[in-house]
Amino acid sequence: MADRWYNAPLGAQIAQEVTEGAADTSQYAAFRVTYDATGNKKEMTLLALEAIRQYVLQDNWPPV
Repeated sequence: MADRWYNAPLGAQIAQEVTEGAADTSQYAAFRVTYDATGNKKEMTLLALEAIRQYVLQDNWPPV
């Protein structure tokens, strides 16, 4: 399977602060997408990101 990593420093607010690559560059926040997974579409990725956002909003902080 082929993965793409999207990395951003915490607090990033614009697309220019996000990097995309084949590996996690450890910029504090990373999201991995397996882009050749069965049924993967851009819409499904955006739905997953929204679910993560909702989880972070509801979870304790810091998440330990």
